[in-house]
Amino acid sequence: MDVLSFWRPKNFLRLTYLGILVSLFGVTAVWVCILFTFSEMSFIDYQQGEIGNIIFVHVPSAWVSIYLYGVIFITSSSFLVWKHPFFNLLSRSCSIVGSLFTLLTLCTGSLWGYPTWGTFWVWDARLTSVFILFILYICHSYLCAKESSQSDSRAIGSSLLIIIGSINIPIIKYSVDWWNTLHQPASISQSFQSIDYTILFFIMFYMLFFTLLSLLIVLTYLRSYIINYRANSII
Repeated sequence: MDVLSFWRPKNFLRLTYLGILVSLFGVTAVWVCILFTFSEMSFIDYQQGEIGNIIFVHVPSAWVSIYLYGVIFITSSSFLVWKHPFFNLLSRSCSIVGSLFTLLTLCTGSLWGYPTWGTFWVWDARLTSVFILFILYICHSYLCAKESSQSDSRAIGSSLLIIIGSINIPIIKYSVDWWNTLHQPASISQSFQSIDYTILFFIMFYMLFFTLLSLLIVLTYLRSYIINYRANSII
C-alpha cells in the first residue's frame, strides 16, 4: 500500500466528517461546562478587577497560535519531502486559523495591557516576537492564497518560510526569561506555577475549548479546499 494513500483527498474527506463531529461535540460540551460553572462563581482579581478575566481568552488563544505553527512546520517539512499537495492544503488551512488566533492574542493582550501597564503596546521581546509570528502567518497565507500545483514555487517558498521562521517559537517562549521585559515572567512552567489552582483549572478548560474550536475550523477550511481542488481537477 502506498505510504501516501491515506492522504488522498477521497480518503481524507471521509475522515474529516468524524473529526468535525468529534470537535463540534467537544466544543459544545466544554462550553456548557464553562457556562455552568461561571454561573455559580465569578473570578474577580483583587488587584486587576474584572479585566483580569481576559486571561481566560488571552492565554488559550496564544497556546493555539503556537501549536498551529507547530502543525504547519510538520506539514511544510512533509511537503518539501513528498511534494504531496495535501500537506500544502493543510498548511494553508492552519495558517489562516493561526493568524486569526494570533491576532486575538495581540488584541486581548493590548486590552489587558492598557489598564495594567498604562499603554496598549510596547516593543518588548514577548510582544514583538508574537507580532513577528503574526507576520509569518500572514505571509504564509498570502503565498498559499493561489491554488497551486505540487511543484509551484510559491508552495515551496511558503514551506521554507515556515521552517526558517520556526526559530521565533523558542524566542516567544523564553523571551521573558532571556530579557528584562515589561511582560510578566512565565506563570506556568515544568517546575512551578504561580496561578491559583482554581484559575489554572479553568484556563486548561478554555485551552481545551480553543483547541477543539481551532480543529473544527481547520477541518472545515480543509474540506472546502479539497473539494475545490477536486472540482478543478488539480488533484
